[in-house]
Amino acid sequence: MKSPLLCSSFEELMIAKDSEAYPCDIWVRMRLTGEFDQSLFQECWREMLGMHPLLKCRLERKATGHRWIESQQLPAIEWIVASPTETNTSFNEPIWPEPKEFDPYGGCLTFPFVVDYRNGSYDFFLQIHHVVCDGLGILDALEDLWTLYDRAVNGTVHKRLDRFCEVDCQQRLVSRNRFGLNVTKLVRLIPKQIVGLQGVRQFLMRAPVPLVSHEMPKSVPTRVSSMETDLSETLFESIRTFAKQHAVTVNECLAAAIFDGVAAFRRERKQGQVNEWIRMMVPMDMRTSDDKKNLTACNVVSSVFLDRQPKQISDFVGNLKSVNKEMNLIKENKLAFMFLFSIWLRRLTRFGRHGSAVVKRCETTVVFTNLGRVFPRTKLTKQTQGLQSGKVLLTEFSILAPLNPLTVLAISFCEFASVPKLQIRYCNRVLTTDDAKSIMKKILGRLEHLQK
Repeated sequence: MKSPLLCSSFEELMIAKDSEAYPCDIWVRMRLTGEFDQSLFQECWREMLGMHPLLKCRLERKATGHRWIESQQLPAIEWIVASPTETNTSFNEPIWPEPKEFDPYGGCLTFPFVVDYRNGSYDFFLQIHHVVCDGLGILDALEDLWTLYDRAVNGTVHKRLDRFCEVDCQQRLVSRNRFGLNVTKLVRLIPKQIVGLQGVRQFLMRAPVPLVSHEMPKSVPTRVSSMETDLSETLFESIRTFAKQHAVTVNECLAAAIFDGVAAFRRERKQGQVNEWIRMMVPMDMRTSDDKKNLTACNVVSSVFLDRQPKQISDFVGNLKSVNKEMNLIKENKLAFMFLFSIWLRRLTRFGRHGSAVVKRCETTVVFTNLGRVFPRTKLTKQTQGLQSGKVLLTEFSILAPLNPLTVLAISFCEFASVPKLQIRYCNRVLTTDDAKSIMKKILGRLEHLQK
């Protein structure tokens, strides 16, 4: 980072949402097997940081907000060797590292870990603050990391690695908050946003319920609690077929199934009310085609919010079609810009520049993130069970979205090595493992019902 870079409005919001009890962090896990050269991987990690400068930056507070400056403390990989007991009990269960505490103004916002299971298998973990980048930004950085490692081990030439130099990286990051808009495009966009004003009114007037009634935890999280399951080829194909038959998308089928699972869980806990609102937050990528080619890892994302009542959710097909209609309206009128405009206006206030986003009421019941296919255009060698990088095989990928005091459930979907996967992140200070299993079972049950 050659000179300080001002934080975008979205980044300011991520700073405000961060708290000691609920750090605004994203977690990634990748399973790898084979002959792993740790020292060489460390060198590739440092080289990747040069390609994606925000990953090695810290924040500095100024009167007008925050800005990025390069940290003197570069994020280094922490190597963890699993004990014999941990390795021999259940290798299928990853050993999640203890979360690190972020030091936004003095240290790192990115923490990498490698867990060595001492049998030729490893888990690579990344804990990263959402102020640094979004999920797609993380994928971009990780694809570069494993491409660099493949080149270091095998000498393979990858044109992908020629697209950045550090000076250009910072120059390109300046445009990350423009979303491809110029004055002409902005003028044309404003009339479409009027359609979204009704949605803004509803967002402000409705009071969505938390997943369960609970007091807001104040303790610091000591571990990551998650659960994941692979969708069988038969099940995923049936979801695709059902989506095609009803002229909707797979993503919309998953969203409707999550609504169904959450509502069923609340009924089971005897907390569901007929007129309550269950709100789902869905992140939306805002990258233009040029951004996808040129930008390094950063936040170019917005959010949309879907509200449903139990009586709507109980009619699965009807709810699915309403989700499809609402998402089409959002896409046609580019209503994802409403959220970005609102946080830009918030930033103009003193509270928006320096205040913390103190959670007083629930804003979202559940978060649903769909990354789609992971590394869809990679030039790494494809094998039956994963991707080859050097002499290791990348076999699994998981990503977990941030939580907050009244949003204690986040669900992610992605497809890696042709294996679709659902992942749940939950707050273990509010929900138990059995609660998470129950929610996952209900979502899968609804999806499996589509086969009938």
